[in-house]
Amino acid sequence: MRLIIPESIKYRLLVGSPTINWLNRMLRPSNWRARLRIKEVIARALSGGGKVKLFIGCGRCRLDHTWLHADIHRGDLYINALKRLPFEENQVDFIFSEHFIEHLPETKIRRFWKECQRILKPGGWMRHSTPDLDFFIRLYGGKIKNVTLDAFYSRIRHIRKETPHPCIFMNEVLHLWGHRFNYSQDYLQEIWKEAGFINMRRARFCESEISELANLEQHGVEEWYRNQATLVMEAQKPA
Repeated sequence: MRLIIPESIKYRLLVGSPTINWLNRMLRPSNWRARLRIKEVIARALSGGGKVKLFIGCGRCRLDHTWLHADIHRGDLYINALKRLPFEENQVDFIFSEHFIEHLPETKIRRFWKECQRILKPGGWMRHSTPDLDFFIRLYGGKIKNVTLDAFYSRIRHIRKETPHPCIFMNEVLHLWGHRFNYSQDYLQEIWKEAGFINMRRARFCESEISELANLEQHGVEEWYRNQATLVMEAQKPA
């Protein structure tokens, strides 16, 4: 017999995912084993002789073996992005995250950026992708010619069978999946500058002038979602 979950319950589960995620990581034995192995995993990464590349908030996504996958739920390394990152100063060459920073509360995100700046080596780079707030504002106002509200909402038909009123759409699309805060390019650059980063620039999906930061993103199939709805940004720690 197939279990049918009402749409209202699905909505609550997705919006309330922070509580569910907390229970998940507190009750999962593998999560506690990962906490006990933090120093061991970092020591092995630093002794490898290659560049240290850190994928924060990896979830179920995986890059090649040269990347250290870090997450509060799963991955090679247990990391809580709201606390001090488990590296000493100037130990990491590259930091990457994909559709992750929007899950952190804005009141605490500045500490995360300062931690990224602290653990990066001088001249090191970070790359982050996140939903583009400017895109959703233009979409709400009907100013995106090749994308409609219905086209975007078709990505989450498991929530509602019909595209809701634009007002409902705007609120839901900004808060589903446990999203806490959505960024515009200018605001992200502002808080990165505050954290001490330089050479901030927008990049296209899977494209980068730095070979180590190219071909990393995995979210999205449609071209408009990759390069319009998603904000991909890079920044460097001063050398």
